[in-house]
Amino acid sequence: MLRALFILACLTAACFAAPRARVAWSRRGHGRIVNGEPAVITDYPWVLAIEFLVRQECGGSIISTTWAMSAGHCFYDDVSKMSLRAGSTVRESGGVVSGISTVVYHENYDSTTLDNDIVVVQPTTPFPLGPNIQIVKLPTDGYEAPAGLRVTAVGWGMLSTEVYHEPEQLQKVDLYVDENWICGEILADVLPVTDSMMCAGDINKGVCFGDSGGPLLYGDVQVGITSWGQESCEYPLSAFTDIGFLRSWIRNATGV
Repeated sequence: MLRALFILACLTAACFAAPRARVAWSRRGHGRIVNGEPAVITDYPWVLAIEFLVRQECGGSIISTTWAMSAGHCFYDDVSKMSLRAGSTVRESGGVVSGISTVVYHENYDSTTLDNDIVVVQPTTPFPLGPNIQIVKLPTDGYEAPAGLRVTAVGWGMLSTEVYHEPEQLQKVDLYVDENWICGEILADVLPVTDSMMCAGDINKGVCFGDSGGPLLYGDVQVGITSWGQESCEYPLSAFTDIGFLRSWIRNATGV
């Protein structure tokens, strides 16, 4: 059932998981962040790769030794085929790999509108902290990132909508937060921008398919989760799950 809902959501909006729902991208739908630059895991040691049958599908983040966080639309019903890779700069290689024991979706997650697009998961074994594996900081309850704030998205998503390339190395891109009402007008033909979302982007820079679930950061504080946007990843704004808005839910679900 979840797989069918995921396909519907991806056809409705350009959700930024690896595009399993689109045949043309099925084995080529990964690349890197649009017009970003290479990054190393020691600079972003809380970043996770989420894999399905060993192939990388999404990103995520480490919020404690026993909990990780990602986008709800990144997950299948059968998590026995999914794993978390921590501590590696390189796609599908290195670091520490763990299975998934627990998945908790937001009770109001909507796979069609991508409202409350968040999930917290527990690895089968705790994350072994070290130089390459660390816990990301989270904002206070109700934190609203102000318009104009410079933030950074990190992931292994596509280079562009037209180029199918799978870089080995993690990528980052600097973006700017924009007002939700502006974003809502710009993205109105895709999906409504709700209170659980925030928007960020820049001219010819952004996130793309394969970046879903990865962190949007202000320094070492995660303020958002990559969620969805226009099918053209060069579009100036994309939607992210708003961590400040959902901060109390994260605490209630994980104790973090």
